[in-house]
Amino acid sequence: MSDGRYRSVFHSSLLPSDAYLAARDELRSWLRGKDYDISRFDDGDSRIGRDAVVLHNSANFADGSQTWRWQLREQQDDGAWLSSLVVQAPAKADDNARSWFWVEVEFALAAPSAEEDQAVRAGVPRLARGLLARVEGYDSLAMLSNEPRLVGAEGVDELIDVLCDLDRRLPTLVASAHPSLDFEEWRSVVTRATYYLPGLASVYLLDPLGTSAFMEEIGRPHAVWGGAIRTYLPDVDPAVPEEAHRHRVLSGSRILADPSRAAWILSALPRRLAAESPLPESLAGVNRALLARAHSSAASSDMEAMRAQLTELVEERDLALVHAWRLAAGSPRHILRPKSKLHRLRLSQNCSTGSIPNLSW
Repeated sequence: MSDGRYRSVFHSSLLPSDAYLAARDELRSWLRGKDYDISRFDDGDSRIGRDAVVLHNSANFADGSQTWRWQLREQQDDGAWLSSLVVQAPAKADDNARSWFWVEVEFALAAPSAEEDQAVRAGVPRLARGLLARVEGYDSLAMLSNEPRLVGAEGVDELIDVLCDLDRRLPTLVASAHPSLDFEEWRSVVTRATYYLPGLASVYLLDPLGTSAFMEEIGRPHAVWGGAIRTYLPDVDPAVPEEAHRHRVLSGSRILADPSRAAWILSALPRRLAAESPLPESLAGVNRALLARAHSSAASSDMEAMRAQLTELVEERDLALVHAWRLAAGSPRHILRPKSKLHRLRLSQNCSTGSIPNLSW
């Protein structure tokens, strides 16, 4: 099941050597925070704790790209936490080159339980937060960060470009300014409400002038205001008011009433989409290639058990990806060829006055 899985995939313009160092440094910091034996990790010893094993393998591909992967297995009585970090770097560094980061954490039950109705939910790991604090991570044009990015009136066009970008894979959340609260006070509320989203979605906060400019530019059906937070799925098309219903709204009053509950609600959909969406092309063949290399090497019984569990998870993931592809194949996609969606919107003037669609959680 993907309900409890945390998965974050993002790219950066870092050079391959810098991407590797960033990943290894943040992994070391994360393991140190768990009180594991870092000296063993540095020496290449797989067993870093009584019930913790780390595997590391790498691969060079025919196109010159390189991939590194670390896998941590933390055994417990009822199962094991399986965590992995993958870095995929291009052969050459240029303006268009991308280094990819893939963080995944999941709890694998030792045996099915009739009393277990839901999977154990993995929180946002400190590993992911650390990477996003160190690395400028992107989902195409959208920047992934640990806190909402502030947008004023001058940044509205760029934000709309992010929303309309056909290559964006993850949801983008846009929070509007609250009409009756001090902005800095509201900013802290929005930060709390989006606490579980790092690595799963891009998050932007409009200031008061930005909120007004955003409504004027994107049109009322697709706008957000009054302290609401709106979740924009990929393929936003402001020129088609009818498609605005896809992008859910959580009202400011509900957020203020219980920011912690709001944080849980806002993270549910991005978490599921991140776990089930097809991997980017650059990462699609990486997992099985590394698994094949891992199985071809000598290993202890602990490592073999870990790899068996990881293989099962990969097979389960592949089934989920096939399902996701089938759903995507049946979904309408609004693709505008002439110029941009924003340009067409401005020409058509189709977005007349109205209210935010009643799609609140």
